[in-house]
Amino acid sequence: MKLKPFLALTISLTFALICTGCSNTPNSPAKDTKNSAISSGTEENDLTKETYLKPDWETQAYQGKYLKYEIPKNWSKNDDNSVDELKLDFFTPTDITSEMPSNVNVQISSLQSNSKNIDYSDEEIKEDFHEFLLSSGQLPEEAQNGAYFTEEINGVWVYYLTFDREAQDGTSAKQTIYLPMGLDYSIVIWATDFNDGCTPKADDVAKHICATLEII
Repeated sequence: MKLKPFLALTISLTFALICTGCSNTPNSPAKDTKNSAISSGTEENDLTKETYLKPDWETQAYQGKYLKYEIPKNWSKNDDNSVDELKLDFFTPTDITSEMPSNVNVQISSLQSNSKNIDYSDEEIKEDFHEFLLSSGQLPEEAQNGAYFTEEINGVWVYYLTFDREAQDGTSAKQTIYLPMGLDYSIVIWATDFNDGCTPKADDVAKHICATLEII
């Protein structure tokens, strides 16, 4: 089953803010994160069973106009790089130690979804979506050599692709796009790790957002 007809609204990828520096301005209910089962897959879709554990770092609730979820206690929304018109919220550690800090941004690319009634646990769907991502023309060139995974987090399948990318001035960053599937909205979450020593890591923050994500 090819996904292109279903996923036209699923990814509207925004890159302008992801690998840039920041100023120093700092209907899908989530379940208990202690006992939620996760299926994780490699690029070859070999699945193993894990448990999504509540993080050992402090969290705080964040609520926007359309979504609510948890972020680390020591992270905050960066208003200078958030864009209300794009429904994009940009988060960094509150105490920024670099001109290019690690960051996570959450964007609603569409308030409608054409892909709700799909079985995202299906192996063919997973493979088709990987092909769709790589052929979309909206990802950086480095994504072609990235690692692709799928996980079920609190009852929601999340597909994600991770790769290394050169940023400004030759700086290297690990970048991951997370796509929670089958929700009422089409949501794109980007995690960018500049290896600046921030805790928790950007990928851990993005996964916890997926685990606590609620549409309001």
